Amino acid sequence: MNRKVSFRLFAVGLILVLAVIFTAVCVPVFQEDIRETGRAAVREAVLRSAVECYTLEGAYPESLEYLEKHYGLTVNKKEYIVTYEVFADNQLPTVQVLVRGEE
Repeated sequence: MNRKVSFRLFAVGLILVLAVIFTAVCVPVFQEDIRETGRAAVREAVLRSAVECYTLEGAYPESLEYLEKHYGLTVNKKEYIVTYEVFADNQLPTVQVLVRGEE
């Protein structure tokens, strides 16, 4: 009887250790995926607003602030750093988004 109890305790302990290792490995991977998804969503929102502005006004806006003021774009600036570069008013701007703390 003691052997069965010992084996069960060993099996449960092994399962718990494997679960902890799995969690320790997978959680950072999931967090990175979430950050990347958020970064991509911010970039797409900026580009979508810029294209909407171009469609309505015939030119891409000169700044990110213009999109925020006139097109309702909101960017969580505590979490993301957005660079918005315009070459010409008829060419799609270059938008780069970095997650703060990873730059």
